[in-house]
Amino acid sequence: MLLNDFYTITGLHAESGAFRADLLLNATHPIFSGHFPDWPVLPGACQLQMVREMLSQVTGREYRLVKADTIKFITLIDPRNQTQVELALRYESGEEGQLRVTATLSAAEKPALKFTGVFQAG
Repeated sequence: MLLNDFYTITGLHAESGAFRADLLLNATHPIFSGHFPDWPVLPGACQLQMVREMLSQVTGREYRLVKADTIKFITLIDPRNQTQVELALRYESGEEGQLRVTATLSAAEKPALKFTGVFQAG
């Protein structure tokens, strides 16, 4: 789990099937010293984990990624300059226990990640 160590929630607006979350990155987290030394960037795997964790946080159920239709890493996020990020996510029920998800992670109003895929409960 990255929540409350790697990042914290500073704002959350949820409605049926969607939410926007303001997230604060911990720029001193050890992940950044290894990815990459002298030039830290938010790892793509961490961005996907943030999507999964926030989906679980808002819905109250644990989910795992089962299918990624689209994963586009558009802009690098340097935690030395951009500690505040925004996650906008929409989800709808699919087959048994599945949610179809569309998400955008942005920093300084610039999209960094665009994702479309399916998460399975459990």
